[in-house]
Amino acid sequence: MHLRLRDVASAIVFVAVLGHAGTTRAQPLPAWTLCSVESMSAEQRVSGCTMVINSGAESQTRLAIAYNNRGYAYLERGENERALADFDAAIRLNQNEAAYFYNRANALLAKGDVTRALPDYDQAIKLNPKSAHAYAGRATAYSKRRDYDRAIADLNEAIRLDGKLPRAYSNRGIVYVRKREFTLAVADFDQAIRLDRGYSTPYLYRGVANYNRALYQEAVADFDNVLRLDPRYVEALYGRGMARLKLGDTGGNTDVAAAKSLQSDIATTMAEFGVK
Repeated sequence: MHLRLRDVASAIVFVAVLGHAGTTRAQPLPAWTLCSVESMSAEQRVSGCTMVINSGAESQTRLAIAYNNRGYAYLERGENERALADFDAAIRLNQNEAAYFYNRANALLAKGDVTRALPDYDQAIKLNPKSAHAYAGRATAYSKRRDYDRAIADLNEAIRLDGKLPRAYSNRGIVYVRKREFTLAVADFDQAIRLDRGYSTPYLYRGVANYNRALYQEAVADFDNVLRLDPRYVEALYGRGMARLKLGDTGGNTDVAAAKSLQSDIATTMAEFGVK
């Protein structure tokens, strides 16, 4: 899934099952392996977790894990309603696991339901105050409400708890872009890139920040980096075209036209971020 010009939540939390092979009432190893190994495909995990859920042989705690992990797989497949139903089931079975509230919050946020997502992030943080991901997720919800100061406060806490989360730095940079604090934004994007050079979002937003600082050559280089990772990333294509035009390179018209052919309203989208 491409991350576009919008705030992004942290990753869903997958819950592993420890000691599943040694429990006499557990499903045979293949079912739990499919359900509880994150490297399995989403289809395999749905199949394995469904076998576990339908077995009638699991404790509430372990059944909750199966629902959570199947919800994770459904979310990967874009089946958001099924994912939400599974996270609901996991929470009914075990209300003491922060990951389930956090995952449901992310699924709600994917639907644009910030009102329902925020209490789940609150509960995830209450159950696990050391969860950097939960703070980062709640920051995304606050940002969608344009409550940027609370978003930054939560991202500060996420970074304090785990200074190696590239998405936390990138998301804080995005909030700074929205606040038009471009120098602070670029510093965060630089750090996100140092932590993960294959992560396109900080390159994109650094390009946006540099464009707003009239550093058009640097913006072109950033958009180039995005397009090397994803040649059809429409925001980067449009941004590069506009930056090239600012540099007097009429070839930028080709980029702009190509971007508009992919997304007719791209000029309006980018103008919100000062790229016009």
